Amino acid sequence: MKLSTAMVEATFFLLVVTLASAGNIGGVASTKRSSRIRGSHRGAEVFALTPGVDPFDEPFNINPKRCVTGYWHVGCKHDIQLDERRTYRDLVPKEDRVPMTVEVCWNFCKNVSGAQFFGLGRGSECYCTPHFDDDKDYADAVCDQPCDGDTGRMCGGDRLQDIYEMHDCNNLPSMPCKKPPSPIKNAKLFKSSYYTKVEQPCKNAMKGPLDTMKDSLCQIECEEGFYVIENNLKCREMGDRLVYTWGQLEGYATCTPVSCGEPDLILHAKYPKTEVFYPNTAVYACDLGYSLNASAQGRKQQEVKCLSNSRFEKVETCKPVQ
Repeated sequence: MKLSTAMVEATFFLLVVTLASAGNIGGVASTKRSSRIRGSHRGAEVFALTPGVDPFDEPFNINPKRCVTGYWHVGCKHDIQLDERRTYRDLVPKEDRVPMTVEVCWNFCKNVSGAQFFGLGRGSECYCTPHFDDDKDYADAVCDQPCDGDTGRMCGGDRLQDIYEMHDCNNLPSMPCKKPPSPIKNAKLFKSSYYTKVEQPCKNAMKGPLDTMKDSLCQIECEEGFYVIENNLKCREMGDRLVYTWGQLEGYATCTPVSCGEPDLILHAKYPKTEVFYPNTAVYACDLGYSLNASAQGRKQQEVKCLSNSRFEKVETCKPVQ
């Protein structure tokens, strides 16, 4: 890739600063890194390829080595704190900017040392900050500006900002779902050392509770003749992470019966020409002058069950009456 003149100058500047801080260039004082950054045209790689922006200073930088791995929407706020900010527009050259989304802002801010929050406004503005100050002066304003790069989500408004907090998921405790999951029709039930009062349908909850991180999805096993067609029953984190959170089961799982297809063709008999599911039956009725044993007094009707292996029971033929 051909380097621009500005990039070469910035690289030279960083080299000089590095050598100076190591004492290799006499008489040059230690200097902060340049706050200009260069990156690829993919927002997620801005920090993977280039140095970060200047860190926030103490006392705002609580833990300079903190490595954030997730974010959470705090709400639509009116942030009047302007002093401690690092803005995407000021620090990313115009030719390297991409249309703004929540993820672009997150990827820009997550490597800014000391940043605890990021904010989006006017559909295209992004900034990182160690704290925000919501004066609650909303004046009937709302966060109604779609993100330039993702019109399905909002990126603040004309006056207000969508504020997100950043956290290290590896340091957050998982929250157990204390209420046992309800039985699911046609699903197996298991005893649990945690949910001791009732049997429950989650196989992975036999030795402990479902929680919001490592064991969030309820693992369902259907009874014989049924299979899982959909399962999004999960232990999810609820509440306000900045105040109080808890684990709560949400979603559902469905065990649906296997199909045996349409009944087999039997001559001289009437039977349904529709799909049959376990454990239902298909009824065959022999035509006039036929029976199952060729006797006039013999049975003329039979029920054939759809089995759990997706096959019908053996069906008898209709024989002409002798």
